[in-house]
Amino acid sequence: MSDKLFDIVNLAPAARVHDVPRSKLAVDRVVIDYADQNRPASALPKIIDTVAFIDTVVLYCWQRLPVEAFQAMRKQYRERLYVTHFDVLSRKGAQRGPRKTLRRWLIAVHQPDLATLRALKDLQRKRFVITAVHIAIDFVCRRENDAAQVHNFLTHHLVQRRRRGRQKSHIEIATAYANYNKRAPRNSALYMARSKTGAGPCCHFELRFFGAQPCKRAGVGTFDDIISGVDAQALLAQQARFVCIDGKAVRRAAEKAARRNRRRGQGSTVAEISNKLLSLLNRRVRHEDFRPDRDPISRARAQELYDAGPYWRHCLRHLMDWQAFAPVPRWHPW
Repeated sequence: MSDKLFDIVNLAPAARVHDVPRSKLAVDRVVIDYADQNRPASALPKIIDTVAFIDTVVLYCWQRLPVEAFQAMRKQYRERLYVTHFDVLSRKGAQRGPRKTLRRWLIAVHQPDLATLRALKDLQRKRFVITAVHIAIDFVCRRENDAAQVHNFLTHHLVQRRRRGRQKSHIEIATAYANYNKRAPRNSALYMARSKTGAGPCCHFELRFFGAQPCKRAGVGTFDDIISGVDAQALLAQQARFVCIDGKAVRRAAEKAARRNRRRGQGSTVAEISNKLLSLLNRRVRHEDFRPDRDPISRARAQELYDAGPYWRHCLRHLMDWQAFAPVPRWHPW
């Protein structure tokens, strides 16, 4: 089998089956029956409000902040301000003398207000750079059960766009991450919660960018971008989309690949090769809500099939646009 065509063969042994049932992940979580997972958009609970805000800003500092400014931030944010310091070696070569150990800092501010952002902008010159930004979007519903259904729909039909290489999604307790590596340049987090803005029960979705260049490419790399307010609707359309798995297309793709390899003398019959490929694919996309022996592959998570390899991505069908899913997000400054 061709390595490029069948990435699924190498990834199948790494299939992740979560032993913790969803009903035990959190006390307040509502378990949704599987019949609701592929509901059409018109049947979903109504999202009464969509709120977007800055959840976290992380600064990479190569100089200390002024003592007065740092003390004021510590007093204001308390447990919402995290500071980590570490040492790095200077880039000077041996011909220019021994390399020196330099102290650096990472400062994470959760839900920074406009006054803090403006103050940091004035202090930024030759001191630090924005190295990570988390943009949060809360899809607010009237009831927790409605928010759980929206969360279930997003978990199964939302995929991150423009993924390169062999990236893997990851579910940790009750949070679904688009990338297993939490320091990936682009990542997302999805979970149920009550909105931090006080709007009510919601499905919380975060777009996370790590690194100065990824933040700039997403349009959130400067304080001017953040202070003026982020166009959350455009950012959502740029970073994620709604798709569904076409089971017939998956079977046709397996049969097409089986015929191609049968002509190369790999395997006995087309049916045997096709069944083997489908078995490997089922192992790759398996999770606690999807069992190949009882469920069709159309009920698997679309992100898992997307990550199975480029050969399978044409089996994903466009489901809807963000405009049809929820109201246009309103920007919430802290």
